[in-house]
Amino acid sequence: KKEKSRYKSIEKSEIWTKIVSLKEIVKAKRLDPKYYNPLYKKIISKLKKCGYPLVKIGDIVKQPITSGATPRAKGEAYTNESDGIPFIRIVNLKDGKIILDDVLYIKESIHNGMLKRTQLKPRDVLVSIAGTIGNTALVPDDFNGGNTNQAIALLRLNERIRVGEKEMELLPEYVTLFLSSKFGKTQMEKVSRPGAQANINTTELEEIKIPLPDTNVQKKLITTFSKELREVEKLREQANKTLVEAKKEFEDSLIE
Repeated sequence: KKEKSRYKSIEKSEIWTKIVSLKEIVKAKRLDPKYYNPLYKKIISKLKKCGYPLVKIGDIVKQPITSGATPRAKGEAYTNESDGIPFIRIVNLKDGKIILDDVLYIKESIHNGMLKRTQLKPRDVLVSIAGTIGNTALVPDDFNGGNTNQAIALLRLNERIRVGEKEMELLPEYVTLFLSSKFGKTQMEKVSRPGAQANINTTELEEIKIPLPDTNVQKKLITTFSKELREVEKLREQANKTLVEAKKEFEDSLIE
């Protein structure tokens, strides 16, 4: 069966069986069956053969990974756009970007108080870690401040890292793309805790492995993806325009 290029959640698309030894369970310290899904191992083994050094996310961040909190619903923490700070939720992460449609705004006192440790800075990488796992976005250079809730992890990366004897520039765009790829999502999905809302914690996120090609390869991968994304956005815009025209034609035909 030919593998599709678009990532699809393994646990939602496959039926599998496996006999797990007691030794495996003791080593992993996990009792949930989905952790042992052999398809996770299959995809992760491909990553190990990529030819690039693999490092843990925890080794490329300049500070411990953090996640935000949610002020009390309908409380006094929220305000309007003109007086507030954007409060980023999973719904605002799309195709590697922060989308401010339906964004909430919190008061500056909350931003500088209970949520001080998750104040966003340009070039931060955001990753969803609860509910929908693995949505990512890069905070743009012109972003004028924001914060996140507890369902989003904040990664503040080192600008340069050393791998073995080689030092290289680390591009946040590349990290953002990798974490939202099937190789990044598979690792996160494997360690996610099952329940009403799947989740992983920041310590588990720090253990996720990422391949590190040299900076020129990172740039090439980013350029290729960006070009294809622009084409997708054009098609999406054209499709939306066609839909609006079709609806108008239908409505007009009703009153003719």
